[in-house]
This record gives sequence, structure tokens and C-alpha cells, in this order.
Amino acid sequence: MFGAVLLRATAAASQDIPSSYRFIQNPHEGGLYAGVATMETGQLGLGPKSANVFGGRYSVMFSGALAFEANATYFKGRRDVIDVRRPEEDRILGESSIDVMAIEARLRLNLTGQRSWRRLQPFIALGGGMALSSNLERSLEDAANMTLLDRYDFGSKFIGSLSGGITLHTSDTLVLRLDGVMHLWKISTPAGWLTTDTDAGLGVIPQDEWASNRVLTLGASWRL
Repeated sequence: MFGAVLLRATAAASQDIPSSYRFIQNPHEGGLYAGVATMETGQLGLGPKSANVFGGRYSVMFSGALAFEANATYFKGRRDVIDVRRPEEDRILGESSIDVMAIEARLRLNLTGQRSWRRLQPFIALGGGMALSSNLERSLEDAANMTLLDRYDFGSKFIGSLSGGITLHTSDTLVLRLDGVMHLWKISTPAGWLTTDTDAGLGVIPQDEWASNRVLTLGASWRL
């Protein structure tokens, strides 16, 4: 009799083994994030070189391990103001602000599928969109009487991104997320720089060139 009771208790205990995996019930997610960016300025040093980053995202899981997400990222950056008409050793007039807004769509692959492992869910993502300058300070150019043809203008650019990171599901609704992102966009050379009388010491001047940004962000999201 005692053996039968012990056998049943052992069988019941063996059915109650906790799993390291947790199924993610809520497919929709919205949240905010902030971080820092280190940027390539290009061969001529014209582009943004660093920035504080703020943004928001919305995502939805639609097929097993795959999710679609939309990101809006604001880069509050700095750049060197360069006057190509001045002597080579005296071309940098100083620093000024340059703010860039990037809107992207990304396809995210959750490496543990529609589950978390010990509440963690690593991922990789690939995306693209548009970036445009929302604020470009011109006080240094104005003070130096730089012509419009010699002034750098970010304009609007296609942006590509490759990212990876990890989410921590603290509960069924609250998620913390760490992202490492590499963005690619083009830096266009001002038209005045492309004339033959302004190339002293600059080598071969590209009309435009690709530059990368390395962005690290930390955010919180709510699953719905």
C-alpha cells in the first residue's frame, strides 16, 4: 500500500517539471527607446559624427518566429562645419547641430521563435526606410559668408539597417529590449566642392559615399 502511494506521488512530481521556455501570448508590441550613435563622417568629414538617439517602435508577430516592426528614430547630432575655400589647416570652423529623423520598416527574426528562454528572446532584424534632416544649424556658415554651393546639406536619404539584440520579458506585458543597430546612408558632397579649384589636399572628391552609423539603444515595450 505504501509503495503504491509513493509511486503515485513520484509520477505526479515527474509531470510538474518547470520549462525554461515561455510561450509569448500577445502579438502586438509598442514602446520607446533611447541611446547613443557613433557615425562615420565620410572621406571629407562632412556628415554627422555623433548623436543622442530617441525613438519609438511598433511591432506585430505574424508567423512563428517572424515579426514586422516600424521604427521612428530621432538623431540629435553634431557635425564639423568645414569651409573648403579656406587654407587646409584652417577649414574647420567649429561644431554645429544636425538633427536627423529616420523612419524604417524592419523584418525581425526571433531566434527562439514565439517563445522566450528564461524570459530572454534574442533576435536579428533587417530593414530600410528614409532619413531626412529636421534641423541643420547654419550660424557658422552665415558668419563665414559661405556660399550655398559650399554648404553641406543632409537632404533626404534612403537608409538601410541591420540589427541584433535581446529582449527580456519581465512579465506577459512589460518587455525590456537592448538593440545594436548599424545604419547605412549616403553623404552627398556640396556642389561647390566638386569644382577643380577646390580640391587642394582633398584627393579624389566623391560625389557621394556610403557611411555607417553604430547605434546602441535600450528601451521598454508593452505587449498588447
